[in-house]
Amino acid sequence: MDISKNVNSNDPWDVAEKEQPRGFEFYGQVHADANFIFFPGGGATPVPFDAGIHPANKRVTEIEFRIIPIPEQEISWDESLKILTFSKEWHEIVKPSIDALGLDKLRDINNKWVRVAKVPGFRKRLDRDTGEDTGEFWATYKFMELYADERVCREAYTGEAQNANAASFTKNDPIEDQSKKTAFTFIKVWIAKAAAYLQDREMVEADVKSEIDKNNLISNYYSIDHPDVQKAIDDAMAKENARP
Repeated sequence: MDISKNVNSNDPWDVAEKEQPRGFEFYGQVHADANFIFFPGGGATPVPFDAGIHPANKRVTEIEFRIIPIPEQEISWDESLKILTFSKEWHEIVKPSIDALGLDKLRDINNKWVRVAKVPGFRKRLDRDTGEDTGEFWATYKFMELYADERVCREAYTGEAQNANAASFTKNDPIEDQSKKTAFTFIKVWIAKAAAYLQDREMVEADVKSEIDKNNLISNYYSIDHPDVQKAIDDAMAKENARP
């Protein structure tokens, strides 16, 4: 979806005349992980599958996608999706869209630069209070395009080719500053999640370090030993410890 002509126009009447519907699309780097899980039943939260405890025929495969949008999209939340591979959404929307990208293996989608759209799935969305059918469906991912690198991904979003030095940002470049700001936003999300269920600081560090190390866009700016990261961990742990 090329929205650059509308975004760059200074004439609101011109934009109103040419505006196209905007879907929920993300341009950025995708991080993917696959795990086996087990559903205990009775409405309990699924847990990691343990072959020593759980019956083999109850093993379920779950894929988790996390999208790190390019800074130009100004998205600060954690955009992610978990999907079960026996689901209709996986077989009819998500996997076919990944296959269409031409990758050799499914796992090769990890760390790639993509355009991905949030599209309606097949699960009906019910009203939280009444339980009635809202006429809407829970969204899932449809992968639209695969890009060679971050520069090409940015060009696809802005609709403007960047010069040969586009990837060599200066320290005070506003795009570089925004990238670093976005990176730290995701780190704070990971820290908050880890601190919420891990009470040991070293375990929180290990959990967050794992996320940083497998994310090239983040690790370009921060390591687990960075003072800002350490302070954010301290603040999150203090906040959790203060809860009644």
